[in-house]
Amino acid sequence: MSYTSVAISGLPGAGKTKLAERLYRDLGWEVYSLGGLWRARHQQVAPEVPFADWWRATSLEDNQAVDHQAHERIKKGQVIVEFRYSALCQDTSSCLRVYTHTDLSTRVDRCLGSPRYEDKMPVDIDTILRQREEDEVQMGRKLYGEDYDFRSPNHHALVLNTLRLTLDQEARLVLALIRP
Repeated sequence: MSYTSVAISGLPGAGKTKLAERLYRDLGWEVYSLGGLWRARHQQVAPEVPFADWWRATSLEDNQAVDHQAHERIKKGQVIVEFRYSALCQDTSSCLRVYTHTDLSTRVDRCLGSPRYEDKMPVDIDTILRQREEDEVQMGRKLYGEDYDFRSPNHHALVLNTLRLTLDQEARLVLALIRP
């Protein structure tokens, strides 16, 4: 199989962004972040509202439009897409679907000190990550059906436990599938 794009899904704080940045160094492909797209839109529309509250209130239609835009970009190829819902590229056989995960305490530790969580205590980050995960599961079900759960390994060609692998090891596993 020859892949022309990579879709990285995963839990909040599991390493999607780091892996996308690392693959960019090797492949030179554009990195397309749906989270970044949503955060930019949030800053334009309602920066005074906490992002999580704002995103939770976004419409199904807005989410469908963003997913459609990402799907169209994936079909063009030579892109690394960082997002949650691999279902949007399941009909694109040239897209390698990767899922990153690790335990909650590791994800909390990784978020400590990051700009997004700079004023938060570990217990606060834990609560935020749990709520984000639940919000994203619920939106995924609205978008792709009640049985859809983006966390299911069945939706991905490669599942990476980022606690057990270094970033270089993760990248090598992805690249081995792209460049067999």
